[in-house]
Amino acid sequence: MVRFDKSRMRTEGKSIIVVLGMHRSGTSAITRGLMVLGIELGDHLMPPAPNNETGFFEDIDVNAINAELYKSLGHGQDWHTLAFVPRDELLHKKNASLRLRAIELLRSRLRNIDCFGLKDPRVCRILPFWQNVFEHLQLKVSYIIVVRNPLSVAMSLRKKHNFPPEKCHYLWLEHILPSMLLTQGAPRALVDYDLLLDDPHKQITRIAHALGLGDKLDPTRLMEFSQNFLDDRLRHASFEAKDVYQDPRVPSPVRTVVTVFSDVAADRLSLESEDVAKFFGSLSEQMEGMSQAMNYLFQLDNLLAGRDKYISVLNESIAENEARLTALIQAAHDREAHIQSLDQVIAGYDCRIGTLMQAMEEREAQLVLLNQMVHDKDAHIHSLEQAAT
Repeated sequence: MVRFDKSRMRTEGKSIIVVLGMHRSGTSAITRGLMVLGIELGDHLMPPAPNNETGFFEDIDVNAINAELYKSLGHGQDWHTLAFVPRDELLHKKNASLRLRAIELLRSRLRNIDCFGLKDPRVCRILPFWQNVFEHLQLKVSYIIVVRNPLSVAMSLRKKHNFPPEKCHYLWLEHILPSMLLTQGAPRALVDYDLLLDDPHKQITRIAHALGLGDKLDPTRLMEFSQNFLDDRLRHASFEAKDVYQDPRVPSPVRTVVTVFSDVAADRLSLESEDVAKFFGSLSEQMEGMSQAMNYLFQLDNLLAGRDKYISVLNESIAENEARLTALIQAAHDREAHIQSLDQVIAGYDCRIGTLMQAMEEREAQLVLLNQMVHDKDAHIHSLEQAAT
């Protein structure tokens, strides 16, 4: 009889570190830095890509659940759409199967380890779904909120997705707000990506102390991370907090958030201060007041996406027709060349026939001449014979 060891399946008291942050904000680099603190990321990670050659450090199965969860929201909702993601819809019974998959997945990942690192920028906007899973598994949850100047984020997103800067700034807010509001009361740290590149030792140490992992920090791993993984080439743009006031496309709330984050990341202001909590609470109310406008922009985005898709289909059809026309023209050219080649062959045959006809005519003339000569000989012989008689 096989004995099932239930103790290996229990997750109560185990830990999970969740890395939150807007896309293109350096979440991958900071997640890689968690290994310095002995945090396991698993061995089923997304492979590197041309736009992220050092790796994403995202669990493939977590990523798949998040993608399906966005699809379940319907109407083309995705990480880059501006419409708010309703908490009630995330926890709706229609997502029960996804919730069970998430529970099973994290239980599996934590089976033989005590602490697992989870990162996917999309988690920011669907955090209530995952927090429900964490609560069910009775996990100790800590958070790392990664921030990067929205000007840098917008520049990167424009290059990769051709998003307008205005959209990028509001997307930045919609990822930052839930990251701040829904993690209050939990162990957490806020890290600026540019400061990490400037001084990785200091920032990793800040994370370790904020999350109570100071005794887990491995100096050898930290040196390897600093010297061999981090590279200033990872920084494709570098802006200071004050720069957001120089771009009129940056909304006023974004500018204020950048200023607050600058002070928090530099330890001039406590992340857990009452002023920070009040500020983000007030900002959340402002953003909720803009929900109808965001939904309208979402609908416009869908219309534009539909138009772009239609134009893309038309362009593909035009390209296919042009390719077919080019092929037909080429075939006609090939046929013409073939006909010209045949004409040349026929002309060659005609030339040879002409030569043969001329040779035959010359032979006929020779035969006539020979016949005449034979006739003359016969006549001469005949006359000689008559003379002899």
